[in-house]
Amino acid sequence: MMISMTAAALLIAGVLASCPLRVANHGGEDRSWLSAAVVGSQLLPASLQQSAEPVLGFQNGQPQPLLIVDLPSSTAAAPIRVEVHTALAFSRMEAAARRFGLSLQVNSGFRTQEQQQEVFALYRKGRGPLAARPGFSNHQSGHALDLDMQSPRVRSWLFRNAHRYGFQRTVPSERWHWEFRGDLRKLLGQPDPLQPRNS
Repeated sequence: MMISMTAAALLIAGVLASCPLRVANHGGEDRSWLSAAVVGSQLLPASLQQSAEPVLGFQNGQPQPLLIVDLPSSTAAAPIRVEVHTALAFSRMEAAARRFGLSLQVNSGFRTQEQQQEVFALYRKGRGPLAARPGFSNHQSGHALDLDMQSPRVRSWLFRNAHRYGFQRTVPSERWHWEFRGDLRKLLGQPDPLQPRNS
C-alpha cells in the first residue's frame, strides 16, 4: 500500500510540474488542484478535510491532478469520492433541497482510470449504461455526479433548481447524470438562491 501511495504522489507531482496552475477552466473559474487545496482547506468541514486525497484524474484524455473528498452516502456501501469544487457546490444544493424536505443522494462521483475502464468494458459488452472511453469521462474530471432520481419530487426539484447551484444535465439519455459547470466563487459569494428571505 505504501509503495502505491508513494508512486501516486510522485505521478501527481510530475503532472503538477508540467501543468499550468489553471488546469481546468469553466466560465473563467480556476479549478486547478492548487485552487482545490486552498478552497478545501478554507471551506470544507473538518470531516471532509480529513478525507481529502490528491489523485490523478483525466479531462479530454489529458491527465489532471485533482483533490477529492469522500461524501458520506446512505445508499452506497462506501463513501462516494467527489472533486472538492463539485463537493462544495453539491453540499450547498443538498442543504437547499433539505429545506424543502428532500434528500439528495449521490450514487457515483469521481472514477479512477481503472474504474472507468471497467464501466466502459461493461458498456461495450452491452451489460452497462452508456460510458465514455477511459480518459474522456467527466466522472474522471471530477465534475460529474450520478444522483438518485427515483423520487418524482427530487426529479422535479432538480430540474427546476439545480442550475441555480451550477449543475447541468449533459447526457440527455441519463436523467441521473449531472455536472457541476458553475462558478464556485460566485455561488459561495452570493446568498443561497433558495434561502427564505426575512421581511
